[in-house]
Amino acid sequence: PIVERTFSFYKRNNSNITIENIDSAKHYKIGVMRESCNDQLLTKFKFPKLDKVVNEELNFKKLLAKRVDLIFTDNAQAKLQINKLKKDGFNFHKVEIVQCYLVEKHSSYFAFNINTNDEIVTKWQKALDELYTDGTVLNILKKYNLESLYYKKNQLTYKPKTSK
Repeated sequence: PIVERTFSFYKRNNSNITIENIDSAKHYKIGVMRESCNDQLLTKFKFPKLDKVVNEELNFKKLLAKRVDLIFTDNAQAKLQINKLKKDGFNFHKVEIVQCYLVEKHSSYFAFNINTNDEIVTKWQKALDELYTDGTVLNILKKYNLESLYYKKNQLTYKPKTSK
């Protein structure tokens, strides 16, 4: 994996909401970004109270204003939006946004055509492993405030297909 995203429900820390499973979240008004994978997933699971917005910033502002009970987004977006609100002067002294239930994780990968020469794939994997080992990947993610996407486990090494 190159990066790993976690998708979760977030709430205000002073909220009494407890999510024990994904179905228990269906009772609440949930903010999602319109036409996003988050919207599609919750629509697929027949969530009845989705409040769809055109950008994630609106979701976070609505959550803080108590216009939605929860928001559903990924870890990187949550961190970016919280940091943006802080920069814009929002005081998190009385209320914070906290993760309350992790729904799923997704890893992103490089993909190669099945006919790509094994030597090329192996070179790519070696280069990626080096970028992880020397800290380059983490530094790039930090530069854009995306270190929460950093894949922390040991990298998987590519194993060339064997001929029979």
